[in-house]
Amino acid sequence: MILLFQVLPQITTLATFGTDFDPAILFPQKRTRNNLRHLSLNVHSNPSSLFDHRQWDLESLHLSIWMIKDLDEEVISRLIKIAKGRDPKNRIERIVIHNSKKRMAAGHTGYDIDVFEWREDQAEPAFEDFDESQA
Repeated sequence: MILLFQVLPQITTLATFGTDFDPAILFPQKRTRNNLRHLSLNVHSNPSSLFDHRQWDLESLHLSIWMIKDLDEEVISRLIKIAKGRDPKNRIERIVIHNSKKRMAAGHTGYDIDVFEWREDQAEPAFEDFDESQA
């Protein structure tokens, strides 16, 4: 982890993979992430911890519908607020959700899920070969 923390500030595109990955471990609140522009979290990640005392400035955040479909209303509302550019602490140009928009809409009526970019042809965010061209 020490080596990773030395390299992490230089990374511009990152896709995570692992069981029960918690972004808070990799991105502690006081750690600098100046160069990170694209972040893809795998289906086992917990996106709730992304916004606990952290500020993000990303071009894209890639999430799976399986990660967000069971989130509480507060986290989903926050993601929508960020996607609309109305969160003063976080700037994420595009929040990309992988999987069926209809599946998300069925479980979350009343939310403006059109603010997200949808990749319905992909079941989950790419890990292998994920780079800025896919972001």
